Amino acid sequence: MTAFELWVRRNLADPLPLKQVAGALGVSERTLQRVTASVVGISPMDFVHEIRLDQATFLLRTTTMSAEAITRAVGYQHLGTLRTLIRRRHGSTLTGLRSGAHHRPENTPQPLQGTSRS
Repeated sequence: MTAFELWVRRNLADPLPLKQVAGALGVSERTLQRVTASVVGISPMDFVHEIRLDQATFLLRTTTMSAEAITRAVGYQHLGTLRTLIRRRHGSTLTGLRSGAHHRPENTPQPLQGTSRS
């Protein structure tokens, strides 16, 4: 699982088709799916999204990079995708998150649980 997370972090800006990721790790797609679900309780692609959102949040809070540059740096092609995912996770806009003025409304879904933070 650690190898998967490291590979994703090293290749974050690239498209990450599951077949390619599994091949790079020397396992089958099914094995990657099974191990990820067993260890972190979510699918491999949800795990990739969690890592991308963690990095985007970090960049928003600690850099002056444009939202478009952050979007590309974390592997999304469209700014709207990042905006939507940040709103779902943090209940905030990109600007609000960057300024630190964000909160999670009660009806906002919680982030996926079980992701590794090592």
